[in-house]
Amino acid sequence: EAKENQRKKIKNIADDIRKRLKDIPDTKTDDLVSFNMVILETNQEGLQKLQGMGDLVEDVVENQVMESETYPDFTIFDQAQSFHTTNLTGSTSTIAVIDSGFDTSHPALQGHVVKEVCIDGCNSGSALEEGPGGSGIAGPCSWAENPLECASHGTGVAGIISANDPNNSMVGIAPGADLIVIRASTKWFDEASQQWRHQITLGSVVKSMWWVYEYSLHYTGTKPIVAVNSSQSGKLYSSPCDNQEPYYRNIIDNLYVVNILTVAPSGNNGRFDVFKSPAWLSKTIAVAALRFFDVPSGAALMWDGSNVSLNFDNLIVAPGQDLPFARAGSQAYDLGAGTSIAAPKVAGAI
Repeated sequence: EAKENQRKKIKNIADDIRKRLKDIPDTKTDDLVSFNMVILETNQEGLQKLQGMGDLVEDVVENQVMESETYPDFTIFDQAQSFHTTNLTGSTSTIAVIDSGFDTSHPALQGHVVKEVCIDGCNSGSALEEGPGGSGIAGPCSWAENPLECASHGTGVAGIISANDPNNSMVGIAPGADLIVIRASTKWFDEASQQWRHQITLGSVVKSMWWVYEYSLHYTGTKPIVAVNSSQSGKLYSSPCDNQEPYYRNIIDNLYVVNILTVAPSGNNGRFDVFKSPAWLSKTIAVAALRFFDVPSGAALMWDGSNVSLNFDNLIVAPGQDLPFARAGSQAYDLGAGTSIAAPKVAGAI
């Protein structure tokens, strides 16, 4: 009852904010009532008005473009070698993957995606769409100049978890797991090229995490949702950023309470003792990338592009260089490197 009363209070505040901005053109709002948060799109006039609502608004944070932490080298990898064999296949688990978009017809994803979600920039023009695996809702961005570009990163990341592709000897870290794939690409018009392009923003990632939390509260599947993989990153921090990024903290903490772990890459700046958000939050599992790992001896060498820190208890390192990366729009694989590639290995291992 207390939680429901809190939600009603937050909803009332959001309604008051919406009423005060009703005369501002092109203002759109989303209420995240579980997390004391309203995400909105407005102009400079609306921003100034919002900053003056001290009775309703504690803080205003500008949206930012998130980076996908992968460096593909575009080497064709049609006969990828199996990079993981284990008797633990993830067959009792579901993993949510937040990314740019997904080609669910690729052999690495076929048969694994049980639900598709689109947050912002949906092909239908709506701000939220849901459908079963194979519906194409989380697929390539039809409005983009190059629709497959939107699906390239997400397809590769999801394939690292789920691939079970005997034709290419490609086995993921959890080939028995179910996937919920969430496309978080938003539209933006590139003035230089005069083309519609895709980007992932802080707002779309936060809304995607919120969707996972809300969905989990009513989830009735037999395979519990155990992890959220978000292979995008934002600002650099040299110490935990829970206080600086309360919008992430609130959502990730709530996911933790319902036994869903959040996995994020440390970032590709090649720096020591810094992480990109949301990796450096106290309830996030941060993942740095290895260049080399010899199983028999245990010898390891960090990938030189990975951020790493010895001052964070939740850091895990995983292979992240020259790994098979499912190529959207094909049956093939490229080789890629980055902490984006290391992160889903950890999410799949959960």
